[in-house]
Amino acid sequence: MTSDSKDSNESSNQSSSEVYRELVDIKELFKSIFRQKIVCISVFGVVTLYSFFSAITRKPTWEGEFQVVLVDSSGTELAGPTRFGGLGGGVLSGKRTIFTEMKILESPMVLLPVFNFYKDQKSLLSVNKEQDLSGIKYRKWIKKIRIKKEDDTSVLTVTYRDVEKGLVLPVIKKLAGTYQAYSGRDKKRGFAKTLKYLDEQIDIYKAKSEASLSASQIFGMENDLSPLMPNEAPGDRDIREYKFQGRTDSSFAELNPEYQRLKAAWDVKRIEKQLKILDASKDINETSLYFIGQARGLTEFGNFSSRLSKLDVMLASYSSRFKPNDIAIRNVQRERNILITEFITSMRQYLEAKLFDAKSRLASAERPKGVLIKHRALTREANRDVTILASLESDRQRLLLDQAKESAPWELISIPTMKDWQVGPSKRSTVYTGVIAGFVAGCASALAADRLKGILYSLNEINSLISPKLLAKLSANATRDWDEDINLLAKYYEGSNKNVDSISVIPVGNISKKQIELFSKKFSVSLKNTKLIVSEDFTNAVNSKKQLLLIGNGFVTRSEIKALNQKLSLVQNPITEWVAIESDV
Repeated sequence: MTSDSKDSNESSNQSSSEVYRELVDIKELFKSIFRQKIVCISVFGVVTLYSFFSAITRKPTWEGEFQVVLVDSSGTELAGPTRFGGLGGGVLSGKRTIFTEMKILESPMVLLPVFNFYKDQKSLLSVNKEQDLSGIKYRKWIKKIRIKKEDDTSVLTVTYRDVEKGLVLPVIKKLAGTYQAYSGRDKKRGFAKTLKYLDEQIDIYKAKSEASLSASQIFGMENDLSPLMPNEAPGDRDIREYKFQGRTDSSFAELNPEYQRLKAAWDVKRIEKQLKILDASKDINETSLYFIGQARGLTEFGNFSSRLSKLDVMLASYSSRFKPNDIAIRNVQRERNILITEFITSMRQYLEAKLFDAKSRLASAERPKGVLIKHRALTREANRDVTILASLESDRQRLLLDQAKESAPWELISIPTMKDWQVGPSKRSTVYTGVIAGFVAGCASALAADRLKGILYSLNEINSLISPKLLAKLSANATRDWDEDINLLAKYYEGSNKNVDSISVIPVGNISKKQIELFSKKFSVSLKNTKLIVSEDFTNAVNSKKQLLLIGNGFVTRSEIKALNQKLSLVQNPITEWVAIESDV
């Protein structure tokens, strides 16, 4: 036989034994109920009669309902969400799930006014106007309200049930109005809270922006600096427009000392280079004079150019008519050289004057170390404060616009109404429920009563509570069949224990004397060379070589088994076997 087949046989045997044990347990359960059938029937009858009485006397229940949708026409957001950018964004943009809203709608924060209204209406409808309503508890009343979410929608169906027909419609209308008021209140609180926050921040940044702009302006004036640098950071243009309305970029740049310093330094280098070229050149031709004469501010260049052109025309005319050494040609050339010399001298004087001016401007544009850095920091702070102020003011305008456009997000899609028919309780279902509950309660009571008696009716339970091994089961209702089992028992003792000269039988529990005598008689006959002693006294029983416990189900209690285990723990030669007298109880 293979290992797989062995495993399958073992699992099959194990499952069979488990099924058997379950069947035995169920059988014992039914036996226990049957033993206490009077208790079971009594409890069943009481519960069933109570259900009949309750079905007859219980007031009918009436129901009202309405439906509400938790989203507005613009989207799926709940509890008044409003979105806008900037610093104020997100204050009202938090979402709450529909299940969160359902829990809020069941809270005392929302429903306590309805509960108070309910008590007032109940007092008005009561025959006894002085009826004490303090016994009405909110926790009990809230169970009358049911909120159900319709599948795949944002629609809630709200129902209210009460045995007082005149209370249903007023309470359900009050409930609908309270829910709508709650949704509007939640939105108004959100708007008010955000508006208050924005107003506080606007006041703060108004003061900060005025202080930072003033600090930047005062520092600039003290150090002969314009309010802004030419290399502006993003947003600096807002400050420029804020302080210098109407100025162009070029006019603004000319006011900046950094721009003036760089321009003056560039002018110094350019003029010095021009002077160096002018001094290094001994023979300057007309082309060089033309380009040098392009310096800005040299107004004499136009007169010089026209005079030089006339002399060149005269020289060309004389050269065609006279000899090169003619006095007329020499006079024209001398006049031409004098003109060029005068122009070069004038040019040098002009460039030296421009160089002096550029150096003066360079010196005036220089500032102590750290002044420009501090001015830039003050300007950046002013820019940040003005930008934040503008953002807050913009957010406030958006919030007011959103508040003007918002409508109540919770729209009633059905008016509060009360059904024309009673919704409960059903007399038939009440009776059916009572019958089932009575049966269950009766069985449970029977099992509890049987358990409280403490008598052990199951051999399996007895076997699980004691350590000795069960050798045989003798049926109390079939004593004629004992012979075979007792003979086998006698052979077991005489065959495996050859030196045993005596066996003590110890009855445990309230076994009948007739059964004890019958067992002793048959066992003595089966034993040939062994003496049999029957005694309930452990002191006498332990003197024998072997001891055998005799226990019957239905005749022994848990306390007796507990006492038996205590005695067994004190015996030096442990008692290892027991025989059961099985009764069908």
